[in-house]
Amino acid sequence: MPPENLHLLIKPASGACNMRCGYCFYASLAEGGAPSGQIMTPQTAELVIARAAETGARRICFAFQGGEPTLAGLPWFRRFTELAAARLPAGTRVEYHLQTNGLAINQEWAEFLAAHGFLVGLSVDGTREIHDRLRPDAAGKGTYGRVLTAARTLMAAGVETNALCVVSALSARHGAALYNGLKKAGFRHLQFIPCVEDFGGSPLPPLTAEGYLTFLRAIFPLWYRDLREGNYVSVRYFDNLVHMVSGREPEACGMQGYCPGQLIVESDGRVYPCDFYVLPELVCGDLAKQTLAEIVSSPVRQKFCRESLEPHPDCPGCPVAVLCRGGCRRDRQTDPALPPGKNRYCGAYRQFLSEVLPALCDIRDHMQ
Repeated sequence: MPPENLHLLIKPASGACNMRCGYCFYASLAEGGAPSGQIMTPQTAELVIARAAETGARRICFAFQGGEPTLAGLPWFRRFTELAAARLPAGTRVEYHLQTNGLAINQEWAEFLAAHGFLVGLSVDGTREIHDRLRPDAAGKGTYGRVLTAARTLMAAGVETNALCVVSALSARHGAALYNGLKKAGFRHLQFIPCVEDFGGSPLPPLTAEGYLTFLRAIFPLWYRDLREGNYVSVRYFDNLVHMVSGREPEACGMQGYCPGQLIVESDGRVYPCDFYVLPELVCGDLAKQTLAEIVSSPVRQKFCRESLEPHPDCPGCPVAVLCRGGCRRDRQTDPALPPGKNRYCGAYRQFLSEVLPALCDIRDHMQ
């Protein structure tokens, strides 16, 4: 029976990027064997679409990420959407997502993205000071002003644009400033992403559980106040918590209690189980040699997903386990050769969720 939904996360420019973010983990993955800087060929792009079509899925989401995916060029994206329209079966619902740093975005890009209904996740770290310090361009210059110009261009063209904000050891101390800065910039959908260290260690001080707790404690009251005052701002993590206390499943894969496995398509057509694990030993297959069904059932992918099912011994008796569920697998590993252990933010989640559970239940009760 064909899947109802298919989601492919595609890296058309692999690890190539026009920024030099201080916390980038993908640069080290590229050094470890990912095809860094390689633009996906037209033949591979066509193969991605063909493999998606043969699954028979009724809804297909093509999501593009990097590195910086816009470095593949606007003509590349035009051709991809044209091929998808021509090759996918009639009646297939196609969705497009793009995660970008915004440096290439101009009016022409914005009009194209709007015409094809792209949902854009724009990486911006909340305030000029923090963003420019952590997200310089290849020449070492700050990018905050250019990213906000991109945001305004996208929004004016009618492109649904969300903010993707990395929570680092530096920015965790300024939670209120980040939340308010993103609101002021016009964003109404925010995703705060705990900084991921690469497996070899990070050049920046790591985000600790104490630091992450400080951040969550700073932004939750602001979000809750806005919600009660009818000025709703979506924060993905908090929205998912409300879903969970309401008896629904979270949509964020890192909150589901196990790793469902993704389909990450590198620029050379190789497929991996997660964006954080683009490692040579975790190649699940190659689109030139296997169907997506064969790749999904590959031993490498099955083992990867199965390993996350075993909870840490501290989890079953935890009072907030039903909401935490152990957290994202990537936050449970410091070495890909070792099995997942205890979430590095365990203390933050345990304390924070205990504190905000009454408020979450209050939101749930007012929604019913």
